[in-house]
Amino acid sequence: MAQPFFIRNLKKLLLISIVLQCLCILFLSWNYMERMRSRERETEELADRLMKKVEFELQNNADCMNQTVALRSDYRTMFAQDDYEMVTKISELQMIYDLRGLMTDVPYNYFIYDIQGQYIELTTVQRPFSEYRDIRETIKKQWSDGNCENGRWYLTETVSGSVVSSGWRYMDFVLGTWTSEEDFLSGLNTINRGQNGKAELIRGKKEADEKAFHILGNSVLQYSLAGSNTEFFVRITISPDAGIGWQLIVPLLMVLISVWVTCMLTALVGFLRKSLLIPTQNLKDLLDKYQDAGDDAEMEEKKKASIEDAYEILDQLGKSADRMATQLYVSELEKKQLAINFRNLQIRPHFFVNCLMMLSAMAESGEAEKVNQLTVCLANYFRYIMHDCMDMVTVEQEVSHMRDVIHINDEWNNYKIEFFYDIEAGTEKCEVPVLLISTFLENSIKHAVGRDGTLRIDLCVRSEKNQLCIRISDNGAGFQEEFLERFRKGDFPKEGQGRHIGISNALQRLNLIYGGRASIALSCGENGGASVEIQIPQEGIYEAADCG
Repeated sequence: MAQPFFIRNLKKLLLISIVLQCLCILFLSWNYMERMRSRERETEELADRLMKKVEFELQNNADCMNQTVALRSDYRTMFAQDDYEMVTKISELQMIYDLRGLMTDVPYNYFIYDIQGQYIELTTVQRPFSEYRDIRETIKKQWSDGNCENGRWYLTETVSGSVVSSGWRYMDFVLGTWTSEEDFLSGLNTINRGQNGKAELIRGKKEADEKAFHILGNSVLQYSLAGSNTEFFVRITISPDAGIGWQLIVPLLMVLISVWVTCMLTALVGFLRKSLLIPTQNLKDLLDKYQDAGDDAEMEEKKKASIEDAYEILDQLGKSADRMATQLYVSELEKKQLAINFRNLQIRPHFFVNCLMMLSAMAESGEAEKVNQLTVCLANYFRYIMHDCMDMVTVEQEVSHMRDVIHINDEWNNYKIEFFYDIEAGTEKCEVPVLLISTFLENSIKHAVGRDGTLRIDLCVRSEKNQLCIRISDNGAGFQEEFLERFRKGDFPKEGQGRHIGISNALQRLNLIYGGRASIALSCGENGGASVEIQIPQEGIYEAADCG
């Protein structure tokens, strides 16, 4: 029977799906870039229009004040006239500049100032009096010093904030205007500057406008205000639109997840085809061959051969399933047995009782300092051995634990223990199974005694070609030759026999954790003593000298 179209072309359809999804990613990226460029063009056009309007108002204000001062001597000399004439002139100026204020979008505050002391506002100031007072005093001082240029716009710092000011002076008469930086830039609020964008005035002069747009970072527009006489320029910072970014990220993540799922399905289909569909198809072909066979002798032989092939295939499938089930079962048993053995190593009642007896004896003899030190060592010791059997610790932690073990044993043994270690720089942070090194240290303490009454234990840690090489050696009697021979052949005592449980436990844990990529080698040194060398794979470790 012919397979459905979808089954026959499943791999092709999955590949086509991946290609289409990649095209979707490209389209979304292109669409995002186009939207950002469109936003840049719109922002630039709007900013250009608004800045032209700002320049136009600055120039018009300057021209208007120039005409008032230069062309009307009666205004320039109003403070020298009688009170009636002065009030009349002030009223006329107030009417002129009230109308002038209605023609601008920025709330400019116009004033006249006699250097000898009189300062009169021509328009209403919409600011708290405390702020206005600080601004007024700063402007009066600025013009009294005589450093201001007629018609030039200044950015002045006051206690109440920055203000933009300008004016025209004739002798002691000054006609000027000011507005806060915030009000001056209020017309730019219609620009979408993004969440972290801003508009600001920067003191200094630029020869030309500068515009720098960035798709991922902040865009900056700088306007020199070349059409007006200013000591500052305008900088507009535009942050990326987070909304547009999320509109791209969400569908992009969906497409990437879809690609990942499609790839996983492709791999799964390939695995099922190899493991199930192909053997099943072979079995079906054999059955079809058997069904189509005739009745003559030759066909009978073909029938038998076909049936035997079918049985062979079924037998292979059954054996494969049995092997997989058996391996899983054995692996679980090994892990459970390993956990039991590890707990047996951790919880040693006789060791615990000996420690308590030793502490009691020290307390009775008044050795308080020793009791304190030993208590700390025992606390560290028991806290450390309570790790799970599959936990990983650093070489540095293992060495610290070994020092505690030696300190405890020094208190009850009648021989001296010397511990020397040589750890290559960079390997102290490498991870090893917990209690792996300590197992062989305690084995030396338990079974080895130095020939001169002093037990010497050496630890060497080196790295070599992504392998961590650990060597533990002592100056005791060493391993028995019979034991070494059995160890090399793999004829090692089982846990139930109660001997060498620590070494057996270490071998099993290395096999479960590293799957045959780690090894333990036992030997006797040239001058006697036991030597244990452990090779453990380490990711990213640098190459160094040989452990030997």
